[in-house]
Amino acid sequence: MGSMAPSPTPDLLPHIIASRAASTPSRVFAITPRSRSLDDGFAETTYAEVGRAIDRFAWWLDENLGGKAEKDAFPTVIEKRKDDTEPSHWQPKVYSGWTVVVSISKTFADQFSPQVLIPLTQNSFEAHLNLVEKTDANTLIGAGEGLAIWEKVKEHKPDVEILVMPELDELLRGEPVEPYPFTKTWEEARLDPIHVNHTSGTTGLPKPITNANVWAISLLRDCALISQGRQLALASLARRKILAFMPPEWIVGLLLQLHMPVYMDLIPVLLPITAPRPLTADYVDRVHQLAPRDVDSGFYVPDLLKQLVKTPSHVAHMQHLSTIFFGGAALDKSAGDALAAFAVVQPVMGATEIGAMPLLATDPADRCEDWDWYGFDLAHYSGVRMRPYADDLHEMVIERVPGEREVQIIFNVLPPGEQEYHTKDLFREHAAKKGRWKFAGRTDDFVKLASMTKFSAGHVEVLLDRHPLVRDTVVGGDGRKEPFVLVQLQESEGQRAREEVLADIWPVFEEANALIAEEIRLRKEMVLFATPDRPFRKAGKGTINRRATVADYEDEIRCMYERVGSEA
Repeated sequence: MGSMAPSPTPDLLPHIIASRAASTPSRVFAITPRSRSLDDGFAETTYAEVGRAIDRFAWWLDENLGGKAEKDAFPTVIEKRKDDTEPSHWQPKVYSGWTVVVSISKTFADQFSPQVLIPLTQNSFEAHLNLVEKTDANTLIGAGEGLAIWEKVKEHKPDVEILVMPELDELLRGEPVEPYPFTKTWEEARLDPIHVNHTSGTTGLPKPITNANVWAISLLRDCALISQGRQLALASLARRKILAFMPPEWIVGLLLQLHMPVYMDLIPVLLPITAPRPLTADYVDRVHQLAPRDVDSGFYVPDLLKQLVKTPSHVAHMQHLSTIFFGGAALDKSAGDALAAFAVVQPVMGATEIGAMPLLATDPADRCEDWDWYGFDLAHYSGVRMRPYADDLHEMVIERVPGEREVQIIFNVLPPGEQEYHTKDLFREHAAKKGRWKFAGRTDDFVKLASMTKFSAGHVEVLLDRHPLVRDTVVGGDGRKEPFVLVQLQESEGQRAREEVLADIWPVFEEANALIAEEIRLRKEMVLFATPDRPFRKAGKGTINRRATVADYEDEIRCMYERVGSEA
């Protein structure tokens, strides 16, 4: 059972930031790049600068939307800045984080409850348009390349207005500005929306998820909670300086760049706008070398860590980190083992439509060998429970908890009356250490062959992905006599002959075959290489969209089965 210490009384983000800007103006809010180039290093951004930027942007919104904002309207959609102009000082990937979210929550707050949708920049046009329509957005704000997609949206929704945002440097620097009035109290605004994020859209168009101010209560409660003698993984982020490799369009990125700095005293290190998307291992390696030495933690997607550990010098440049946080997917054991040799490897689990999972902080005694066996508070108010699934597997489900409606976000998304939500995430309990769980795949990544043999494609893919020449793999074969493997190589290997590359990587296939059942063993004839013009489809967090990727190669897969005479 979890135990709860008294939580501090929450306050609204605008009030906390304004108070700190006035009382401790030099207090550090974030560590930010000095320019568009990493080589110019980093500098500190203070609460005084953040407060000034928020007030300036609030006045700018007031001036530009003053006669146009209407009660109950959805006033703003933000497209992260991606222009090629040289800012006068610096332009981190933070524009749609604290500046916009807090400014919009202040603007017109006494008249109605404004809110901001933060879409992923890599969304398709159809996804952008759907989100604008679902939220009934009436104003689209962007700059540079971000304006092009909004112009296209306006062709389909001519009533929306497009605004070009000012340079962030204009907001941060310069003379003090009159504070934008904001008088709402916590009780008045606790249920007011503060920002709208959206699901990844891997199974269809992304769905908007609204988060209210009351969300802060979850952070404060979790920071005060002790379960099984340990704090939650989320709480272990408090009071750290951390490399924030998640963009603010992701819910975890917004947590790292706004909510955790304010409510948990975390100081994020932010990236320049020139950072590649998606991030590459070489770029992140440069960040590791150039970031201040007192930054002792980083937050990564597993795919990025998988690429980093393939280069020994990249791992060497991470040795100063004491804790490596990751989230968004499972981490390959070999990659985690390499990192656990010098740091605590700490998973953080959650989802846009669910919030944070009650995962416990890694037990120091398990740091090296059992980092991938997780502890959970299964009496947590979030409703996370383990439900028997098949054999020794359990599925993580979310049960409705009486009295927790405000913080159980998922039940605001599901149809009324639903009492539980199936995450499709599967876990296996440790045979000797009860209450310790290892991720065992998802219900939707299991492949069932024509013989009715069922296996986890994810487990096989993890084994194959370890080869340094392999970028990613997808294993499939539903309804077939045997499985196939689709391989995406590292970019440097794209021009070599198939037979030559297959011979180089085949040892990891043999290692995998030694660990799996005979009826699902892999054959060379059933290996297909992805082409550079059709890379694997991925969600924002680096996870592979299995269904879409296989669909891209449907014809080649069918021909491969016909060629080897292995059709079911």
